Amino acid sequence: MLAVDTHLRHLRNQLPFEIKTDSPEQISNWFVGKVSFSLKLPNYQESSGQEKIYQLEGARLVGFKDDYAAYVAYQMRQRPITLVVTSSSVALPAGGEQIVSKGITFHYDSIDGLKVITWTDRGLTYALVSDLEERGQQSCLVCHAGAKDLGFIEKLKPTH
Repeated sequence: MLAVDTHLRHLRNQLPFEIKTDSPEQISNWFVGKVSFSLKLPNYQESSGQEKIYQLEGARLVGFKDDYAAYVAYQMRQRPITLVVTSSSVALPAGGEQIVSKGITFHYDSIDGLKVITWTDRGLTYALVSDLEERGQQSCLVCHAGAKDLGFIEKLKPTH
């Protein structure tokens, strides 16, 4: 899987950033014209005034099926989180345990000891990879850290 391979290459320092910044807006703008889709990273903490619980590190292009996917790297509690985004016309999530929340089907899998969450929304396919607890749903906080999203993240926790 591209996202797991990308995460592991990052851990081995084999994937240098093409843009290094903690600004979601700068990274979103950097991808314009480089990928065939529009990627707008949210900046929930800035707008909500909450303490920042993760750090955006940087981004780059990664080759995928004769095209490029967007790779964005985060850190949460000194642990890396990888986000890979591509057009849903190129890749769709499949396999793993499925949970539906807010009308979106999330696929949870464990690959090489890493937690992988994949989903499709508005024409894009996303993959989050981390070694965080449970299913790794804490990695969702890089986009959903506002108080209004806490219920959303709670629904992604195991029910057993």
